[in-house]
Amino acid sequence: MSLFPISESRWKDKQKILEILDVNARLETIYEMMLGEIEILQVEKRSSGASKSRWKRPRKIITINEARIAGNPRRSMGEKG
Repeated sequence: MSLFPISESRWKDKQKILEILDVNARLETIYEMMLGEIEILQVEKRSSGASKSRWKRPRKIITINEARIAGNPRRSMGEKG
């Protein structure tokens, strides 16, 4: 059993590469596959960054409000101060 399972599509990609006899064509195919993988990684990175920035500001506001309430117990009781 492999530690890194390879999907069926990956096996097909590897088989496709092995079947290409011309070295230049083989390298071109590998290059195109790598560009596709890079594009996927870039999209994942942008998506992850967007998620982090989306939650960063609300969390910061919550932390500030909690600190404000902790510093002034009267506000937590609903009193104006």
